[in-house]
Amino acid sequence: MFDTNGTMTVALRTERGAEQAKVRFPTDEEWSEWFRTRHILIAQLGRGASQYDMEDSGAAAALYQEVRQEGSPDLHPLEAKWVIDQVGKREVTEVEADGNELTVQMKVWGAEVEHRLRIPGVKEVSQFRRVSSRIVSLPFGKQQIKQKLEPGVQLYDACLVKTGGYSNGSIPAIHKDEAIRAVLTFIEEEADEGNA
Repeated sequence: MFDTNGTMTVALRTERGAEQAKVRFPTDEEWSEWFRTRHILIAQLGRGASQYDMEDSGAAAALYQEVRQEGSPDLHPLEAKWVIDQVGKREVTEVEADGNELTVQMKVWGAEVEHRLRIPGVKEVSQFRRVSSRIVSLPFGKQQIKQKLEPGVQLYDACLVKTGGYSNGSIPAIHKDEAIRAVLTFIEEEADEGNA
């Protein structure tokens, strides 16, 4: 069972040796700020080739400082990013259809959880896509993609049927966003197959 309460201990290796970072699970507001300050940078390399980089801009290091517990080590920003990535782990393992609903199975920190969601309609998906991310064209053939967490949470809440695997009933915003994006990927793939 996944529980947002309590302390999480993340083992990692630093230049000083094996260490343990003790953190609390970030609040939805903290995850939202972390999500908003990261961006994807796309560089057009020519001849159809592109390079994608996730730019963190110190967001993970700032989040680590917010959630670290007493006795946790000072970490380099890349080490802090690793800790935050571990705590925020969310890996969709299966999406299964049942009528007008989908069940999304997901591995998260120390647990497996389940989200049963109504399949959103075209209007809902279009509204989500319009507000969930922004693409900015930059000089020298580059683009920057900024994403927001809140639109995914709102669409998830509108489509929620039930969940499983959460001990206190509190579903983190980053889990909601990942689940609804898995649903959107599923229906896009279904539409591609049906319209081929």
